[in-house]
Amino acid sequence: MRETDIMGRWELVSFARWRDGREVDHPLGPKPSGLIHYTTDHGMSSFLYKDPSQAWDVPMLAAYGGTWKLVGNDVHHDVQFNTDTERMGTVLVRHARFDGPLLVLETPVKNGVSIRITWRRPKPA
Repeated sequence: MRETDIMGRWELVSFARWRDGREVDHPLGPKPSGLIHYTTDHGMSSFLYKDPSQAWDVPMLAAYGGTWKLVGNDVHHDVQFNTDTERMGTVLVRHARFDGPLLVLETPVKNGVSIRITWRRPKPA
């Protein structure tokens, strides 16, 4: 994977929780929305908005940004701002791979669980 492969704007397709290799639920609902941007000067921002039809007890919006770098097939997000202030100043690691035209970012497994976030390039205007 090259940096140029992921640079640019991506739209959220799905946000799924996985346990033991199986998809178990969608914490942001079945139709969340969001964007992630990777800039050529290594800036990044991500905005995730839960499906408004869902009444789950999770925030409506999660957003963070900072800088990014590619280390092998892992994207490191150096968080400079975050709606979850406890994550400011941290590095969020996402394993990156392509599934056809889709960019799949996955969190490290913790207690048998990971989050798989799938993105697609937006359609031309």
